[in-house]
Amino acid sequence: MTSITHVARATTLAFAALVGCGASTPLDDAGEDLGADAPEPTDAFATIDDAAATIDGGRDAFATPCASPEFGAIWGRIYDQRSRGPIEAATVCVANRPDLGCTATNDVGEYTFQCVAVGDAEVTFAASGYPAQRWAWSARQGTTEELSLGLLERADDTAFLAPTGETYPDGARSLVHLYFLGSADGAVVTLRRGTGAGPFYTRYEGGTLDPTLTSVSSASENAYFLARAPVGEREIEITVTPGPSATRCAQLYGGWAPTDGAPNGVRVPLDEGETSILFVRCE
Repeated sequence: MTSITHVARATTLAFAALVGCGASTPLDDAGEDLGADAPEPTDAFATIDDAAATIDGGRDAFATPCASPEFGAIWGRIYDQRSRGPIEAATVCVANRPDLGCTATNDVGEYTFQCVAVGDAEVTFAASGYPAQRWAWSARQGTTEELSLGLLERADDTAFLAPTGETYPDGARSLVHLYFLGSADGAVVTLRRGTGAGPFYTRYEGGTLDPTLTSVSSASENAYFLARAPVGEREIEITVTPGPSATRCAQLYGGWAPTDGAPNGVRVPLDEGETSILFVRCE
């Protein structure tokens, strides 16, 4: 269970959503435009101007000169969703970029990664007492993106998944969470590569799981898998088929295009016991 704020600059995306517990067209990267679902950007964040930028009312996004002009940056705050207090010393890593290593959140729960080479990256978040989170991110040149997470304890995941009859965590699977926007009613998700249980769909704006549902009932609802990757791999693939009110569904954030270019497919990184999050918009 996670509350996410995602903000990108160079475009004017501001994106906030409650995520987690409490036609054949490609599921490709839909870019930065969320249309009517995107609230107005706040004044707290400024626009990137190539290699120089300020965020959070004046902090330098690229305080360290980068060796190459082809870079992006990411920053955010990690906090307890119930108390709203910052989580200090949470570990944040760019898992598939060993040159960047890991960093820890400061006393107000903030972290920053500068000079991230353009391309796919996996950002992981870990804090004592909370389930780890994994986010598939694509660094874009000259863009600072915010990913702030509000975390709930592991017991909340267990209680939320109880209606499915599944036990989690179980030492083998990961929780995969798809959050839907737009004309999502009737959309169906399937596990294309990998094994596991699900999908399980929510009612009441993601508030509860209903095992009797066989598709997404409306926008702002969620779908979940308890999944594991094929042996020796760390990714699964999911297919999202639009419902009757949409002609395409596209990932916004959290996944990558499938290696074979399959229609409606998306790759999602995962690791045992972690939560992987994917945003999908249907229109």
